[in-house]
Amino acid sequence: MDRWMEGSSGATLLEVVIALSIAAVIGIFSISFLMGQMKLYYQYDKKIQAMRMCSGAYDSLEKRICFGYGFYVDPFRPEELAFSVKTERLPETENGREIRRSRKAEPKERIKAEDLETGSQGDMKLELDFSGTSGEQVKVVMRVMEDGKEIYRREAEFSSMYSTYSAGEETDEEWEEE
Repeated sequence: MDRWMEGSSGATLLEVVIALSIAAVIGIFSISFLMGQMKLYYQYDKKIQAMRMCSGAYDSLEKRICFGYGFYVDPFRPEELAFSVKTERLPETENGREIRRSRKAEPKERIKAEDLETGSQGDMKLELDFSGTSGEQVKVVMRVMEDGKEIYRREAEFSSMYSTYSAGEETDEEWEEE
């Protein structure tokens, strides 16, 4: 049997235990480092998604509000904005002459977060607060929430192309100027 053992080279039990211990320590440090990096990546990814949500909401709000006027926010529902929309009408004519009639009330529109394409993504939800809005200028705070915590916040102001346009009424002076 000594002859059989002469040619073999192997590790003793003590050497195997030491090698496994060193590997375990290195593995634990590597995993803890990678877990921290993965957590940072996850947080960064969430923030990027939240920024995209707010950016999409901003674009959508800007398109819908630019032709609006008479902005109103109910104090009990600051997450919803109500306003009128200016619509283009061709002048009515009769025998080639333009007929002057009083304007009818413009259509009303309402906006809330659920109406926007970016209302929610996964666990994240977009919340809007229009409480700083005046009749001529819209102020909104956009918050992206996840599990009741604010992930990202963006504030914006919008003005209408018709900021001085009254609520669907035109005076005789305006008709005469045309």
